[in-house]
Amino acid sequence: MKFSFGMKGHGAHASAGQSRRKLQGVFGGGLLCPGGFTIALLLALSFAQAAAQFRFGAQMLTMYDDNVNNNHLGSSDQISQFTLQAAHDWESETISTQAFYTGSLNYFDSRNERTFHYHSVGLVHSRLLGRGATATLNAGATYSLRRNRAAFAFYDHQQLAIYANLKQPLSNDCLGRLSYSLRYFNFAELPEFNYVEHYAFAQWTATVATKTTIILETDLGAKIYTSTSLQALASGRGRHSGANRRETEARPQATQFIGI
Repeated sequence: MKFSFGMKGHGAHASAGQSRRKLQGVFGGGLLCPGGFTIALLLALSFAQAAAQFRFGAQMLTMYDDNVNNNHLGSSDQISQFTLQAAHDWESETISTQAFYTGSLNYFDSRNERTFHYHSVGLVHSRLLGRGATATLNAGATYSLRRNRAAFAFYDHQQLAIYANLKQPLSNDCLGRLSYSLRYFNFAELPEFNYVEHYAFAQWTATVATKTTIILETDLGAKIYTSTSLQALASGRGRHSGANRRETEARPQATQFIGI
């Protein structure tokens, strides 16, 4: 069960258009709260300054959790989160670009060793293409970084995410979509878990005379661990058989293909 209450402040600057909706998407993410009976106290300190195409915001959140480690011990703690957000937009009739930054500090009052900070910077771009500007291209890239104190340094990681998607009308009744994304995770203390993930998506949608919609789509994904693991293999019989020993390198990977 969870109870929350608080106050919010909003800027008086009115905004519209695609870039503003994207900005709300960047700033509108929720807080990941630990399990158990959690009481969240939202302390406003939320404000926005809009000057031309620039946005800036700050927020402080205080939360009490009676089972901060999500285990049978039921340890409680008070957590304070401080967040800074900033974004700048460049717009024209057919192009919209946004650069943004989000940073947060999560401070644990009793268990200071769990305190960590997180930073994310990115760029998103949208444009209309083709005759009559009927096609839409979206692309973006985000780099994020998390750092913990020494006792929980195994949570430290960096992430790079890149994506691009295209929506193109093929005729009055047909629509095509293509999408590709790449994610790279790097764990500072656990390099054996570093990986690259590729994902591609294609979809064809058609509406026939009977008002029936036909959708064909396919997905292809691959996850490749980038660190090399050494495996020692031994062959031969008996203690004095002179067993040959060799080392092989392996990079675990998985590929998935889906067609509908």
